[in-house]
Amino acid sequence: MGPELLSPGPASDAVVATDMDSNVYFAWIAENKIVVRRWDGTKWQPPEVIGEGFAPTVASGDPARIAWTRSPGSDYEVVVASLP
Repeated sequence: MGPELLSPGPASDAVVATDMDSNVYFAWIAENKIVVRRWDGTKWQPPEVIGEGFAPTVASGDPARIAWTRSPGSDYEVVVASLP
């Protein structure tokens, strides 16, 4: 299998993780939004925007988790969520 395009348009900071059910999650930044796409073992699910921000990181596990930084004003916050 060759390379596969997961995100059309500008995207950066791609990260990957898995969960205990063998789902694979890719997350990236697109236009200041954190986008996640899941491989369920047979096909890619549609991309899902989960928030605004930058610098995503993901952790494998049950469930897989994602963290990113956002700036709702003049300060910065770190947000953590379970991946669907």
